[in-house]
Amino acid sequence: MSSCWLLPDTRQSGEIRAFRDGAYVTLEEGLDISLRDLPACFALGVPESILEANTNPEFVYAQYARLASGVDLFACSTRAGNDVAGRTVVLTYLQRVNRGGVVSVLAESLPDTTPALYAAMSRLVECLSPAALSRRVNVQTMLHAARHDRYSTYASESGDRVLNRPEWTPKKKAARQKVVGLSLLGFAALTFFLLSG
Repeated sequence: MSSCWLLPDTRQSGEIRAFRDGAYVTLEEGLDISLRDLPACFALGVPESILEANTNPEFVYAQYARLASGVDLFACSTRAGNDVAGRTVVLTYLQRVNRGGVVSVLAESLPDTTPALYAAMSRLVECLSPAALSRRVNVQTMLHAARHDRYSTYASESGDRVLNRPEWTPKKKAARQKVVGLSLLGFAALTFFLLSG
């Protein structure tokens, strides 16, 4: 099980800076995977439309993917200040997880830590602690679904304007349950009608 931090691009360099075990590494080195192996819906951060819909500064977005290679990948992101143009940037924690394994987060001392970056890291470390996870209902629900459902991609938030959507989100789950419930209700009414007629 390996993990790394994806640092916010405050200078708008277009570079993905990863940090692991006290050193800067490429994303591929940080997780021993290729970016080509990631599903199209797996964002290395938070889709802009989801950030816009969740204005709470404490907002946390999580994703889970089962890769074709047999590796599971977990990501958790939160706001970490602004870039040079004033746009929101995020800090992301990525972790390879053994299939069915438990997600945990390791705090690291990041170089050049700004107050916003320190607050973001503290929020992610606290959010993923077993005691605090119950307060992040969507993250907890997503992790539970990833352990028990058959899908390969999951996200803690639904994004109506997100181009590549994961197979499972809380909203999709609710919609599926409603359709199944209505189908069962219709079947029961039809059965009652046929038996009583």
